[in-house]
Amino acid sequence: MRIAVVADHNAVPMKTRLIGWLQDRGHTVEDRGVAPDSGTVDYPPLCADLCGRVVGGDADVGIVLGGTGSGEAYG
Repeated sequence: MRIAVVADHNAVPMKTRLIGWLQDRGHTVEDRGVAPDSGTVDYPPLCADLCGRVVGGDADVGIVLGGTGSGEAYG
């Protein structure tokens, strides 16, 4: 399965672990950001990018990770 993953600056460590876990199970994972050293970022542009990847057919599934999980759930 092709999986696109994004995370805000607070969830980068979780994203790193998740990507490894998914790859170990044979999935193709596209890390759409953010990088560990990117500083504070806001999640709406990340969510929009991820949705575009899924709707456009470049990914089968998208996973959004955030430090609180609150804002991303309502986006």
